[in-house]
Amino acid sequence: MTSSATGVLPPSYPTTGEGPAYPCVSYIIEDIWDAIHDLEVEIVLNYSHNKVRELEYMYNLLEHWEEIYLILNGRRYALQFL
Repeated sequence: MTSSATGVLPPSYPTTGEGPAYPCVSYIIEDIWDAIHDLEVEIVLNYSHNKVRELEYMYNLLEHWEEIYLILNGRRYALQFL
């Protein structure tokens, strides 16, 4: 048996018989954009420093998932030429 640096990794989805919450990364990005829109409207109507901080977090989260999306699509694109 070979040893692994990371050990056994947990499954990437619930093991309760349910599948992944999202079928693809673009759905996650779409939900984040919807949440950002809602926060921006709330901030315009009723300014709150906590809401601005939450909005900053959502933009960072969006950037993270967009990077993942680009990496996955770039890998798919590169595999076409192998």
